[in-house]
Amino acid sequence: MGDIPPQYRDQWGRYKLPHPVTGKPTSFQRTTTFNKLISNRRTLEQWGKRMVMVGLARRPDLHAQVQSMADDPKQWRTQLNQITEHAIQAAEAEAQANIGDALHRFTELVDTGQTVTVPTQFAQHIAAYRDTTAHLAMLKVEAVTCVPELGVAGTLDRIVTMPDGTSMIADLKTGDIAWSMGEIAMQLAIYAHGVYDHGPFNFTSGQWEDQIDVNLDKALIIHLPAETEPPRCDLWEVDIAQGWAVCQTALAVRNWQAESKTVWRGEEWSNRLALRATVPREVTPEAVPSPVNAEDLTDNIRRRIRTLAKSDRAKQLLTTNWPAHIPKDRTRPNSPAFEHDHCEELLAILTAVEAEVGAPFDPPTPKQWPTTRTKTQQEHPAT
Repeated sequence: MGDIPPQYRDQWGRYKLPHPVTGKPTSFQRTTTFNKLISNRRTLEQWGKRMVMVGLARRPDLHAQVQSMADDPKQWRTQLNQITEHAIQAAEAEAQANIGDALHRFTELVDTGQTVTVPTQFAQHIAAYRDTTAHLAMLKVEAVTCVPELGVAGTLDRIVTMPDGTSMIADLKTGDIAWSMGEIAMQLAIYAHGVYDHGPFNFTSGQWEDQIDVNLDKALIIHLPAETEPPRCDLWEVDIAQGWAVCQTALAVRNWQAESKTVWRGEEWSNRLALRATVPREVTPEAVPSPVNAEDLTDNIRRRIRTLAKSDRAKQLLTTNWPAHIPKDRTRPNSPAFEHDHCEELLAILTAVEAEVGAPFDPPTPKQWPTTRTKTQQEHPAT
């Protein structure tokens, strides 16, 4: 999203585009964030852990810092998170990503007919790319589209015209794709349905362009591995019909994550059920509401903030969007509860941040659940 004009991003950094049907400015979740709902992150997480260990081995100073904080990692979590990032950089993992970004930019210049001066170390990569894609006509390069029914938007790499005249989505990948084919199939399926139904978005005019009749069953991966010797470029066909079917499953998962908050009743509800079991059968119960107080809401807010604190991105979003009139010191244990109106504001912010970073959902917001009591119990409440 680096080249997107700032007016087309919301406060969370998501795409904010005119809805292709209503025209109303609408925030869309990133395609990559949506795909993570059901992706297997184990391989990536293990790779990240290995990079941290390699980085610590290469940087004795970082290792020493970790040792000095090992007695209370919770207290030093911010500093330890920073050391983790430095260790990953020391392992040259960030350099690999930067090389991939450079190759993306070089190929973009090639496909848009611009003059490109390629460093010697990447000359063979770009030559291999030119040879492999010579039979493809570049219809669109770096275009944004959206799928409103999924609530997502994303930037596709290419729309290409094949020798037989048909058009397909094509995506450039410079890393190992073996472990992420499922996510890629979902990603390219979203792009295909987006441009097929609504077209790409034109940031210059602020309007949606004409729809493009792309293949909804197949798409292409242009695989240009950054670290393969000798450099090569391959084309892979992806079944995006299956990818689109899995997108519907991801949508159901996201909806469940939101709706599941309404089925949580917690310890307090269990206590009420126990009380309810003592009501004599011959007595007709009367339902009375049990209000949610500010203390319960504050406890929920604090737990969710603790969960989000594990993510630097989530902490940044919370800091940026924290209302100035709400005291931050009340997030601490044993401090006074937030005002009830403040709780409502914070809960809305927390829900948005959780959705953006794909955080695990903590116990959801307490609700008003009916408690069944007899008139006798109302007059003589249980202690």
